[in-house]
Amino acid sequence: AEIRIPLARAGFMVILGFIWASARWRIPPISLLCVAIIGFLLNDPSVVFHPGFQLSFSVVAALILILSVQHTEDPLLISSTRHQTLRVTWVAWLIASPIALYHFGNFSPIGIPGTIILLPLMSPLLVFGYLYILVYKVPILNTMIATLLEWSADALWLTVLLLDKFPLTPVVTEKQNLVWVVFVEVAALLMLTMTKRCHRRFALMGLVLLWIWPVFGSLSL
Repeated sequence: AEIRIPLARAGFMVILGFIWASARWRIPPISLLCVAIIGFLLNDPSVVFHPGFQLSFSVVAALILILSVQHTEDPLLISSTRHQTLRVTWVAWLIASPIALYHFGNFSPIGIPGTIILLPLMSPLLVFGYLYILVYKVPILNTMIATLLEWSADALWLTVLLLDKFPLTPVVTEKQNLVWVVFVEVAALLMLTMTKRCHRRFALMGLVLLWIWPVFGSLSL
């Protein structure tokens, strides 16, 4: 899927957000995302077919929509860092997995716990990366930060390789068609945004049934 599109999207949104914030303009995150989409499309309209574009923008859009809805329902719960991490991880996995299955024919059942395990390793990597950008012209400091950055990257990569040794990581199956992806995404969004418990249960049942075929079909192979 490549990493360039998510980085470009994030950088574009952050820079634009800071510009508007400095002008004392309040802009919702979904508007920042839409402007980023327009920027990508103006540069290359065919980017909508790129897996990196679909994964990055769909996950971020879902996070903005779902977390804002859940925050309105339960503002106290969403303030907890632990619950926030779990919700973000759940949403990212539910939205990204069908798209990955559509493009690559595989998905990771341990994506949620794996992401939670990797989060503490990714945080120092980001911190050291930004510090290196700030001090790269200072001879002694840039060497120290570069070493810490390299150690953090090695620790993250070794952990990823270790997780890759677990069974069924990833599950390889046949690629699913676009109709299946749409139904799975709709079921996931309904399950995460419905206010009534019975509606959420029906959406969850539909989501499970939709996933049964690719999962059990791959296991039977």
